[in-house]
Amino acid sequence: MYLIESKHSKNSILPSNDDIKDGLLKLMLYNNLCEIRDLKTKRDFKIVLRLTSNTLKSNVDLPNNNLESFIKSNKLNKKQIEIIYKLNSECERNKFYIWIQKA
Repeated sequence: MYLIESKHSKNSILPSNDDIKDGLLKLMLYNNLCEIRDLKTKRDFKIVLRLTSNTLKSNVDLPNNNLESFIKSNKLNKKQIEIIYKLNSECERNKFYIWIQKA
C-alpha cells in the first residue's frame, strides 16, 4: 500500500517550493505512523511524494543514484538541479520516496 501526497505544476518543471515543502511536511507526519491495519491484518506501506508537471519530458523515482539522464532530458537549470539533489538526499535520510512524473 502507498500513502501518496501529490503536488502538480502546469507551467513549471517542478511544483513551487512552498508546495514541495508542504508535501515534505506531510511525508514527515506519515513517516511517524507505526502501522496501518484493516479489520484483519497489519498492512505494509510506503510513503510517497508525487510531483507532476505538464512540462516534464521524462520521469524519475527518488532516491536514485543516477540523476544525470533525468536532468539532461528535462534541461534543468542550476536551481532545479539543486532541488532534485536535495530531495534525493531527503529520501535517503528519511526512508520515503518521491516520484517526479510527466502529467
